Amino acid sequence: MTSISLFNKLKNKGDSGVALITVMLLGVFGAAIIIVLSYMSHTIISTSNISQNYLQALDIGKNIASFISNTVMSATRGLQCGVTGSNICIPQNNINCPATSNSYIFIPTSLYNSSSYTVTACYLFAVDDADAVEPYTMYGFHITVTNIKSSERADIDFVLKVQ
Repeated sequence: MTSISLFNKLKNKGDSGVALITVMLLGVFGAAIIIVLSYMSHTIISTSNISQNYLQALDIGKNIASFISNTVMSATRGLQCGVTGSNICIPQNNINCPATSNSYIFIPTSLYNSSSYTVTACYLFAVDDADAVEPYTMYGFHITVTNIKSSERADIDFVLKVQ
């Protein structure tokens, strides 16, 4: 018997084992791909929910910033603390405002869903430059909007320049 024919006999006997191992390895590899794809899709979905919650909180914060700039600020370059008879700027008594804050700004719940979000708006500072060519006052505000259910939070600091 030649070495080639012996090799062919051994090769033919071992073919069924190699095929079985190949099929099993391909099955494990396919299962791993399916598991990785399902994990990735779950991660993408949860990330998009987090992003969506944050963007909703950010939109509420932008609406409140607009409310402050349009309603709380008066046309006479001053902070208007009484709007239609209600006291809108409350002296600093809110623990969520920084200690250096001048006052807490009351935000009407009509601007946001109070069962889903908490909102804190703080009046931080005012800086005057009466010696400028066009005198102006800059006001600083801080707004925090927190989603109660997911704890997603948007913090907005903005400065409003009034001339």
